[in-house]
Amino acid sequence: MGCGGSVEPIPARYIPPPKEKSEEEEREDEKRIKKKLKGKKEKEKFSEHADVIWHQKNCMHGHLSECQTIAEAYPFDESERKSVVKVESIMTGGERLGQDKAQSKWGSATVNKLGPPRILCDVCGVFVLDRDMRTPFFVCVNCRSHGRKLEVCVKCYHERAVEKPPEEMKKHSISGKTQKKEKAPQKGALPDGTWTAEINERRSTRKVSYKLTFTGKGDVLGEGPDKCKVKGTLDSKRIEWVETHAWGTLTVTASYNPLLKRPTISGTFEASDDGCGTMELVYAPAPADDD
Repeated sequence: MGCGGSVEPIPARYIPPPKEKSEEEEREDEKRIKKKLKGKKEKEKFSEHADVIWHQKNCMHGHLSECQTIAEAYPFDESERKSVVKVESIMTGGERLGQDKAQSKWGSATVNKLGPPRILCDVCGVFVLDRDMRTPFFVCVNCRSHGRKLEVCVKCYHERAVEKPPEEMKKHSISGKTQKKEKAPQKGALPDGTWTAEINERRSTRKVSYKLTFTGKGDVLGEGPDKCKVKGTLDSKRIEWVETHAWGTLTVTASYNPLLKRPTISGTFEASDDGCGTMELVYAPAPADDD
């Protein structure tokens, strides 16, 4: 071949398309995933064991301070900074064939530290709030001053659950074994009548009212927003009910405190349309009944 001869192009490397799995292989994959998830669930104890143990050894109940937002619990500090790596993902054209996107790193940058994106109760593991929400919870100022953290929901704070040994804490954990069935409270544990509620769902807050009746058998009956029907149960510590609306259902799980001048009910809710959030009800007695 002379210097003026043509050069044949190098053929592109052939990448075979991903092999399609049979229905039997897909079922086996699902079984393996479910088995793996089930194994992880069984190993869970209560939310943050190390934080709770450190708090029990070094702090007191008086160190728990009430907060309404994550920013209030973890104030912004200009001196608290962290280094992050700047990464850019580049489309290579091979994504359809199962290839990964190419990544380019552009060094690092120093940014301010923010509080956690969301908070779960360190005792029972229940979701409390995220950065866009406002709802009461408690943090330990002594743990925070020592570079640690402890966050407790309203229910566990009033029950002083964080002071109990680990064996008893498992009963509070939402990931623990089934709790013992509680006896129904006597009639009068919570007053019948009108309850005003503040509902926090994502970035919105709304106020509504309920008319509730608590029977001596542990039943909860009544009417809620938009004249929805309320039906549920309560024991000596918890209260649960389901609201039936025209658009679907809303399930409420909460704790209550009947010892205050105006009793309260505080908890979370999940809706059938995938909505969720927190709510707090306060008893609103008639003017003649209010001391």
